Amino acid sequence: MVYPFMALYFTAAWNMKVAGILTLVSSLISVVVSFFGGPLIDRYGHKRNILIAQGIQVFSMTVVAIINFSWWTSVNITALMLMLQNVGTGLLNPATESLLFNNTTKKNRKFVYSFDYWSTNISMGIGLMIGGSLYTEHKEFLFITLAVGEIIVWLIMFWGLATDILITSKRKKNSFFIEEYRVVLQNIDFIKYCLAQLFVIFLEFQMMNYIAVRLTREFHWHLSSMTINGVSMVSDLRVLNTILVIFLAWIINRFLSRYQTENIFSWVCLYIS
Repeated sequence: MVYPFMALYFTAAWNMKVAGILTLVSSLISVVVSFFGGPLIDRYGHKRNILIAQGIQVFSMTVVAIINFSWWTSVNITALMLMLQNVGTGLLNPATESLLFNNTTKKNRKFVYSFDYWSTNISMGIGLMIGGSLYTEHKEFLFITLAVGEIIVWLIMFWGLATDILITSKRKKNSFFIEEYRVVLQNIDFIKYCLAQLFVIFLEFQMMNYIAVRLTREFHWHLSSMTINGVSMVSDLRVLNTILVIFLAWIINRFLSRYQTENIFSWVCLYIS
């Protein structure tokens, strides 16, 4: 509902160049912080890290909602809170991913991840439709809704997640960050894959932001009494993209279910390269 339109928010307040730099820096913050997510999970457990990370998101989005709903609107504070929100995202994603992996088995893992993928895309599609229709005139309502949603998620995690039973050696606690990544850095092929994936994601996000800003500025379509502006078109295009992703993923998953996962992964990597 909100994040896909933040590039428009900052472009309107400043300009396209500043908005692009801001969104890029925010993404980099999330990536850098995520490197600390894994060691922090080993040291403090899933629940504590998830609650802290989600708490950061609750605080940042509550401030954004208050700032943009009051008479004193501050774009600078909104930008600062967006960066803080990305700190929370960087801490949250490794914890939730490892939690999902640890609580599934080889038998049900593919189904769980497929369900997670489809439900995420469906929720994104619904959110884009709501955000596209309300952003122009009622963006304050979207910020408030997001802040309330973050609070609800924190409460669900607080009451629903079991406390971790940590079995961590003193040596591992003292080594903290370095030892965890020493083995990873020795795997050159894995590092190349991660860097390539990182660059692709950066390009995709910046391209989507550029398209959103340009359509908002230049696209206006009139047909009798119906008018579609750039914001609506951005929302419609992303919803269409989400529908295609969900539909094609279902077809491809049915087709590839007869093959081994390792072979599928090799084919995909070869195709991308």
